[in-house]
Amino acid sequence: MTSRDDYRDARERFDHLPLNQKLEFLLEASVSTFARGVESAGAAVADEVEQAFRTAAETARDAAQAARRTARDAADMADDLGETVRHAAHKAAEDVADATDGPRTRAPHTPSPPTGSAAPPPAPDPAVTHHDTPDRRTTPDSSHGAAEASSMPTDGVDPEEDEASPLA
Repeated sequence: MTSRDDYRDARERFDHLPLNQKLEFLLEASVSTFARGVESAGAAVADEVEQAFRTAAETARDAAQAARRTARDAADMADDLGETVRHAAHKAAEDVADATDGPRTRAPHTPSPPTGSAAPPPAPDPAVTHHDTPDRRTTPDSSHGAAEASSMPTDGVDPEEDEASPLA
């Protein structure tokens, strides 16, 4: 027997059923068909949701890996920057040390005697060392008074400019 014959037999039996059984059969067939449709639709939705979650998980995994790479790259850049800053600070400290060593070793300036004086200039006092402040000593054998000697510029620094300096 073929499926076409099976259909014809079922159709004949259906036609001979009383009306209430026909209604019952049609209702059960409709509910069964609807349930299979809902089941198929649910399976399709479940497959799509699963695929979406799988894609989201892959995207999240890829994003996490990219974030880790970015964090490693940023840490490497920070290390490189720190090394550059340390090197620059060390170089600046050496430059400052070199710059401050030079001027501290020069001899202080001694004022010249006034014009027309035959006396030679006094020799610098080795006990007095040069510091960051101008030398304002007075010399006892100088023909200048103490007030004049203390206001004369020494080391090429004008005392008025020196006092106006923020470092004074």
